[in-house]
Amino acid sequence: FALGYPYDFIVTPVWIPSAMLLDLTYWATRRNKHAAIIIGGTLVGLSLPIFNMINLLLV
Repeated sequence: FALGYPYDFIVTPVWIPSAMLLDLTYWATRRNKHAAIIIGGTLVGLSLPIFNMINLLLV
């Protein structure tokens, strides 16, 4: 299927920075709660279009 081809190219690079960001958020939460709210909000904001893109590719 044509849309299945770029799926690996999008998903694999997405999980690596997301795991790094989660590690960064965990480190930030231990320092101060204010940074956790900001980073957490950006993570949620970034994850929504990423999952939407994955869903569009899978369909």
